[in-house]
Amino acid sequence: MKKETPVLKYAAILMIVFGAVEAAVGISGFFEISALHEAAAELQLANPIPVLITSGIFTMLIAVSELIAGILGYFYRARPAKAAACLVCGFISLSLAVLSDGYALFFYPAGFSMLTLPLDLILPIIYLVGAYQHQKRNKPSKSPSEKRELPISGSAASDDTQSTKGDTK
Repeated sequence: MKKETPVLKYAAILMIVFGAVEAAVGISGFFEISALHEAAAELQLANPIPVLITSGIFTMLIAVSELIAGILGYFYRARPAKAAACLVCGFISLSLAVLSDGYALFFYPAGFSMLTLPLDLILPIIYLVGAYQHQKRNKPSKSPSEKRELPISGSAASDDTQSTKGDTK
């Protein structure tokens, strides 16, 4: 059995937890219209509904991508052959976080904090580092039969054949 990568395991657990929380916040945000109008008034948006709905959609996409990445990372934490799937989900989650923060910065800069970008990127980056370590650490090694078939060259090969010939007499 291959060894688990602790970074991937714990990052995957955190992705599941934060993805579930983000999904709950995103779902509740769609049903609280008065909260959307209050947020729009605070951000001084002229036409708040499209911007806030798009932000809610980004929130849901990020939540789903974090949940999927977390679940795959947790289940594949001991399977290096599946590390590529973890890397793809991690890149999707990271890309959505960057797009969401870019959207927020562009459309309502008053509600954007420079602290949100690094905080949104920390967990997907740690997850990607764990998935990359998992892929590199657990590269499939050659089977014992393949190791035996390798030709041996040099004087060590001739010494081995001479000693086995001498033993058969």
